[in-house]
Amino acid sequence: MAGAEDAAEGSGCAGKLRSRVGLRSGSCSGESQEQLRAVKATLLERLGPHERLLTYLQSVLLWERPFHSVLLYTAANVTFW
Repeated sequence: MAGAEDAAEGSGCAGKLRSRVGLRSGSCSGESQEQLRAVKATLLERLGPHERLLTYLQSVLLWERPFHSVLLYTAANVTFW
């Protein structure tokens, strides 16, 4: 069982990245770097216009804004009960 885990961890670019302390220090093939850039560009294109809303929701979910978090918590409970 341990041999299978070692083989899975050591294979490909993901294994190299997991074995390093910093994710950016690993060297991967150019193809996977291009794929990563394409995914990043797609996410930025789709989520970019909603960045303020997503940042606000993140702050509410992390209880950085306690009053808003309590309101959201209460509204969610009322909705489901």
